[in-house]
Amino acid sequence: MRSLTLIYGILLLCLLSCSQDPKQDYLPVNFTVNAEMLGTSYHSQLPSFSIAYPVDVQVVDSIEILNLRESIHADTNAYFKIELLDMKRFASGLVMTVSLIDSLESVSKVLEDNYLEKLKATFSTNSVTRNLVSINQIPTIQFIVTSESVINIKLFMLFEPNIIQVDYFIRSDQYYALLEQIESSIGSISHNSKEEKK
Repeated sequence: MRSLTLIYGILLLCLLSCSQDPKQDYLPVNFTVNAEMLGTSYHSQLPSFSIAYPVDVQVVDSIEILNLRESIHADTNAYFKIELLDMKRFASGLVMTVSLIDSLESVSKVLEDNYLEKLKATFSTNSVTRNLVSINQIPTIQFIVTSESVINIKLFMLFEPNIIQVDYFIRSDQYYALLEQIESSIGSISHNSKEEKK
């Protein structure tokens, strides 16, 4: 009788642990959005996604974007196969990129310690933090890489079957001055595509 109770207990534990929603591991975070800090938006149909950029966007030469796309495609050592969707530069020195990673299979690669070590080596720093968060109900793997000259906030947003990667590259001496703009931009992230603001 005791062994039967033990077996039922183990089965119940297995059922409960197997039925848990994996999204519950992603801690919900809320960002205050100051609309005055935001300008144009980027929107994608597949996956349905939009994000507002901070104000003071500067025009990025289409040739520069094309060259960056070509260098990304030519990089045989890249950790992920990505496609650059958009890039913006700002008067403050902030640079933002939006990219598409073509498969959710890459999620496990994002979570690997090897990727953490690659970021440390790329930015010559030991200061890399990784968090599992939910931004407006979108499961997201967030990295904050802090080096002497640059802070890189990386957001890997999990859409099935793809991942959208958003990067903010901020000069270290500008980080706190730009924090409200960055948080407003992150807080604007949405599942729904929106018309681009003019």
